Amino acid sequence: MGTASPLNVSPTTTTTYYVRAEGDCATTTCASVTVTVKTASTDPTGATAASPTICIGSNTNISVVGGSLGTGASWKWYAGGCGSGSSIGSGTTINVSPATTTTYFVKAEGDCGNSACASVQVTVNPATVGGSVAADQTICSGSQPSGSFTLSGNVGTVVKWQKSTSSNFTSGVTDISNTTTSLAGSSVGSLTQDAWVRAVVKSGVCAEANSSAVKITVQQPISNNTIAADQTICSGNAPNGLTGSTPGGGDGNNLYQWQSKTSGGFSNPSGANSKDYSPGTLAQTTQYRRIVTAGVCSGSTSNVVTISISPESVVYSIMGSNFCSTAPGTGTITITGSYPGVSYQLKLASDNSDVQTPQTGTGSALTWTGLSVGTYYVFGTGIAPTYCTSRTANAVVHEFDCSYFYTLTQGYYGSKNGKSCLGTTPINTIKYLLGIPNNPVDLVVGSTNSVTVPATDDGAKKLNSTMPGGSTPAALPVGNCTITTGCFIYPAYLTKQGKINNVLLSQTITLGLNARWEGGKLLLFHIESGWLTTQKMTGCGSDAT
Repeated sequence: MGTASPLNVSPTTTTTYYVRAEGDCATTTCASVTVTVKTASTDPTGATAASPTICIGSNTNISVVGGSLGTGASWKWYAGGCGSGSSIGSGTTINVSPATTTTYFVKAEGDCGNSACASVQVTVNPATVGGSVAADQTICSGSQPSGSFTLSGNVGTVVKWQKSTSSNFTSGVTDISNTTTSLAGSSVGSLTQDAWVRAVVKSGVCAEANSSAVKITVQQPISNNTIAADQTICSGNAPNGLTGSTPGGGDGNNLYQWQSKTSGGFSNPSGANSKDYSPGTLAQTTQYRRIVTAGVCSGSTSNVVTISISPESVVYSIMGSNFCSTAPGTGTITITGSYPGVSYQLKLASDNSDVQTPQTGTGSALTWTGLSVGTYYVFGTGIAPTYCTSRTANAVVHEFDCSYFYTLTQGYYGSKNGKSCLGTTPINTIKYLLGIPNNPVDLVVGSTNSVTVPATDDGAKKLNSTMPGGSTPAALPVGNCTITTGCFIYPAYLTKQGKINNVLLSQTITLGLNARWEGGKLLLFHIESGWLTTQKMTGCGSDAT
């Protein structure tokens, strides 16, 4: 290599050099020296992560790509900056577990200097949180949940929704394709049994998490709502209590409302809110039903029962006829109606004894003939199963002596179709007033004197001292009549001079038409003691009643 000393060498690798003396006399032994040659590192071409994105709490390997190490060099890793960040290790590959997304840097550091840096980012996803879904619902079987279910408090995005027939989602699980935080009830669909709904959430590469589940309680329609039973009772009686079944379905908290009607629509009787119901006494056919509500399902209406009033308990009107003494035993009793199948017995009111044989109802009026004088009633006995009874009012059969003649005396009481004329003469007025005791003797026309007619028989006799046809005056029924002197016409309520189709002051007519007198009635018109019947007149000729 050379004989100079010193000798300049430029090895490319570590080299050992040897030297000796060589001459004419001899050659020496060699001495040696090693020249170590150190190499520089080359720059890496990049860095990689086995899992560029990890879930918080996880780890991953990061590695340098390319480059070479020089003499005495090694790969150094830093977090947050190339050389200026935190040193986290050395080596071609290291394992990291960042809490947040972090960029890592790597370079070769050695005796011959440092290489350039390469970097790699590891993204950290937060842990998945399923959140909670609101809210529980209760629906009726066969219907869909209302509104929407809403997810809140979640970390990550919704992957899907699920419904299940078990609360722990171990059976009957169905996925619902929806990646939003709101799920419409219609997406769950119609349900016939309890169900639970939840959301499935995932945060990045983190594991999925399930939200809390809402429960959809499904109530079955109300069932077994029946009542019993139809009945037939007598009018005025109370029926047997109405019994109702114990309904199923709903939430089990049954609310009852009984309803009734005799005609038209149903209405709610007061206090009819129990499982069973006892109506009070009834006078007409009545229908009943029961409404049951329990939870969210529609109320259930029971069958209708009818409490019928036995028609044989209907009381019909009764009428009696009269007969003349010339035709004895020809009286009749009639009831205005009857019910088919009912037995109607005529009875004598004095001792409740049966008269003749009973008659069977036909649906029309019934008549008993050939009856004697007496007071009668009809007793009805119904048909099975009630055998209700009914009793009419009393009716009287009279006998009259139709051979007598009667007289009708014209007077101030009038008679049927009699006539009366309006007003009287001043002379008669003065005459009447002067006859009243304790009144002024002198009557001056136009003066302010007054005359009081006392409400007594004596006062009436003084006022009407002259009565046509020989009648006897009597007192007016109420109060005193006060007459103020002067020129006037008697008020309409005062008595008028009675007429019977003539202008005579007094007349007695003998009636030859077999007019009957019965209980204060003549010609079937009442003639009562102490009463005066008047009618306002507009002139002579109107019929008085």
